[in-house]
Amino acid sequence: MSRAYFERWFEQLHTLPKWKLTLLALGVMFVILILNAIISIFGVWGNAENSDDIPVQTFFVGFVSPVVIAPIIETLFFQTFFFRIGKRVSLANGYVIIISSFIFALGHRLNLIDIIFYFLRGIVLNGHYLILKNKQKKAFWPTCLLHATYNFIVVIPYWAITFYERMYGKLE
Repeated sequence: MSRAYFERWFEQLHTLPKWKLTLLALGVMFVILILNAIISIFGVWGNAENSDDIPVQTFFVGFVSPVVIAPIIETLFFQTFFFRIGKRVSLANGYVIIISSFIFALGHRLNLIDIIFYFLRGIVLNGHYLILKNKQKKAFWPTCLLHATYNFIVVIPYWAITFYERMYGKLE
């Protein structure tokens, strides 16, 4: 696929209404999550993290942090900061997206498979931010909301399973 193909595709995303773009980005992030889970379950490219070694987290660390605090801090750093620096040093947006997404991925996990999938999630968040920034100049809060919604939906099953296991024992 050529660069022109990706540029045309990216331009088509600019024509989508904000709510459709956000819904599309959320859908893509969930496809990435499902692929990540399938590969981790079947042990491709190494073992997934052993959740038995992780103590039950407090409500703040396990819920408030990923759903409220992390999306704000990460959007400030991985989108706002990186795109401003990229603009200042005349770095193409594609390079900013790749660099920011790679650092985003390294900051989340240490095994190869998780780095790959967090990199893809970073591309989705960065692309969402960039399109909204170019379209309406207001991209920070919608990108935070997209990130927070994704994290919220991912965190809920973790808390449900943790609660179940504390009440009834390990799931088999």
